[in-house]
Amino acid sequence: MVMIKLLDILNEALNEQEIVSIAKEFMNSDSYNSNHDCKRSTFEFINWLKKNKGFEPNALLLAPPKDIKKFPGKSKDGDSHIFAIIDGYGVDFTANQFPGISEPLKITPENQIPSEYKKIGGYYTLYPDWFENGKTAIKTKFNNLPQWFRDGFEKEGFKPDLNESIKLIDMLNEADPKVGTGKKPKGSGRRLYTDENPKDTVSIKFKSAQDIKDTLSKASFKSKKHARKSQIINLIHQRVRAAYGKAKDSEVKARLKRALDYIEKRKEASKKKTQAIKKEGTCGYNRDAETNKMLDTPGGLNEKCWPGYTKKGMKTMFGKKYPNCVKK
Repeated sequence: MVMIKLLDILNEALNEQEIVSIAKEFMNSDSYNSNHDCKRSTFEFINWLKKNKGFEPNALLLAPPKDIKKFPGKSKDGDSHIFAIIDGYGVDFTANQFPGISEPLKITPENQIPSEYKKIGGYYTLYPDWFENGKTAIKTKFNNLPQWFRDGFEKEGFKPDLNESIKLIDMLNEADPKVGTGKKPKGSGRRLYTDENPKDTVSIKFKSAQDIKDTLSKASFKSKKHARKSQIINLIHQRVRAAYGKAKDSEVKARLKRALDYIEKRKEASKKKTQAIKKEGTCGYNRDAETNKMLDTPGGLNEKCWPGYTKKGMKTMFGKKYPNCVKK
């Protein structure tokens, strides 16, 4: 099998044969597991591409079919489906879940996906209205997928996170931008080191568990609202995890492992507090502005419907309720 070089990928669009070669290379790697469902396979493939090929494709998420009796899916209640899109082709690693398809890998030209997946899985039926403007499919980056979809991972005990990429690891070696400038690291779309508002910036250290304890004991951290504290804790977790994965020296690796264990405990405690705040908010208790903002984001319990749509009850996905938006 010919290994497709990163430079070739960056210089021009891939053709179908090159995409097939990349897909098969992934299937021969340790990241692929034939027992994974569509969402886990897609996550692992995209993560593998970021680490080994240096690019991140979009994911295409299909809403559950209307005809659940004919297309019950694994859950027997009608399942969504997801796969990656690379240069105009869908790359599906779980196509053999559909009747009449024996091979797991299915490469489909993007313009043929609606008709093909409507035929094999009952998708693209324009019902229910899962996405904005009545769409029953959405193409976006994996981390931007709706919350109801991401909740499905957590219900199965898996927390997807594509934030730790090659760029993040490389950025750890760069000098931080000047404090208060609001500048972002080279090549990044996120302000990882400093905040837009310099007064809200908390300087952090993460080379040891004690560094992290000192950071989280600062008055500048303790004065923040919970939503902001959660962001800072998640940032520290990302940095420590990336540094730990890159460390070679045994002593450094052991020190970073202790730091990682500590921040993971703090992250879990922060998550539990977030869940408690959400629960209180839905029972009529007062919430602060930050919590309201968190609940009003896409997938939140207070999520507003799109223009031309109205909320008609709630719908359940993966054991959680979400607003059911229908056309007026």
